[in-house]
Amino acid sequence: MSRKTETETVTGTGTKTVFVPQPEIKYVKPGVEIGSFGAVPCVLFAIYHPKFGILFGHIDALTTNEKIEKYLKISIKLTDNKEIGSSELNVIFTNSGEKDNAVLRKRIIEVFNKKGITKKPMLIDSTQLIVKVTNTVSIITNFVPKQRFPNASKNIDKLSEEYLNLAKRCHEKADKYLKKYGKLPPRPTCGDKYAWWFDYNLEQWVL
Repeated sequence: MSRKTETETVTGTGTKTVFVPQPEIKYVKPGVEIGSFGAVPCVLFAIYHPKFGILFGHIDALTTNEKIEKYLKISIKLTDNKEIGSSELNVIFTNSGEKDNAVLRKRIIEVFNKKGITKKPMLIDSTQLIVKVTNTVSIITNFVPKQRFPNASKNIDKLSEEYLNLAKRCHEKADKYLKKYGKLPPRPTCGDKYAWWFDYNLEQWVL
């Protein structure tokens, strides 16, 4: 079930926030804000703990499980040094309402579970997210990206164009597969929880 959070509207230049572009994953220490925006088919996630900080990702369909696992391995080493168990780590996911978003989120959760990060995630209905953790967690979903990410403000228009081009390349790869094999797998029937998605590592459609 999705959970909504209190939002904050920023009218000034706002606090400097670490920006995580698609399809990157970054870590910040406790007390530092981190976030991203524009996650419609993509998923934003935050793994956090007051003693650990935040591991934040802007994940798209082309992000491999191996890349996610690489960052999780490094993070788990940090938490082990602080005597924090993987099962103690808190998780936030964004939910855009798009079917592709739900499918991608399911895949990421499976990767987390394999690494022992099993706590039930908080689901935020938003396509943008900023998180800060101290003794408590602060979640912001209503903000202006150019104000919150001053270091990225000059590149936001360029990033938007790159996102569109990336989506176009995704469709081109799927069309190439369709042309090669002649047909797509059966469409999900009414009531199916998840739709088919194209795994570019396996080069096939999977659930």
